[in-house]
Amino acid sequence: MRLAVLTPPGWGISRSLARWSRRLKIPLGGSQPIESAITVGDGSPDDIVCLVLCHKFDGRKVVGINKPQEGRGASSISAALRLTEGVRVKNLMVVLDQEGDKLEEIFGRAERKLHESGVKFEIGVEEGRVRTYNCIRAHREFRTLVVVNGLDKPYSIHTIEDHLLEFSERVLGENVGDVLDASNKNPKEVWEKLKDKHEAVYSRLLEAEDKDLEQIFPQHMRALGMLQER
Repeated sequence: MRLAVLTPPGWGISRSLARWSRRLKIPLGGSQPIESAITVGDGSPDDIVCLVLCHKFDGRKVVGINKPQEGRGASSISAALRLTEGVRVKNLMVVLDQEGDKLEEIFGRAERKLHESGVKFEIGVEEGRVRTYNCIRAHREFRTLVVVNGLDKPYSIHTIEDHLLEFSERVLGENVGDVLDASNKNPKEVWEKLKDKHEAVYSRLLEAEDKDLEQIFPQHMRALGMLQER
């Protein structure tokens, strides 16, 4: 899958994806109509991970991506739903950090945002950190996939950086234990301290086998697989 950036060129996610698509030599999609879109609720490096993981799937399908300027986390769902109006998106994937919350709290907030936006829905798939909703609003049917970042590891919070640090340790052999202890096991702080390793990690993600990605990014690979199917 190729990503088509849906935000104006001056926005942070647009600049980030333009920069990393050049560095990693991953082509972005053009302006053709899309039926699926990804909204990242917490910005970068979620967008870069989506860029790489989407590239690992069949390259013919184009999927939109955006990061609303207003709201973070589940609050971004309200803005994401606008994509089902303008470009008639039928599959909307929203990627959120778990932070220090329980999964049910996050899914509960997501469902409240759907209700507040006038969406009627039924829960479809429930698999750990992935939940799908079959939605109807104003007689228009679409599907919303909520993906929560995080691994069952002893971090103080759970974010996309959980996965990047796990990949760094398992695949690159990086020892992040001492840095974790010095950062109170905060994955965001540790990832920032490994800034000189970022490009190497993303490059190796491009080369990784699917079985490794499915172990380290299980919820993302599952949700992207569902996007690929429809």
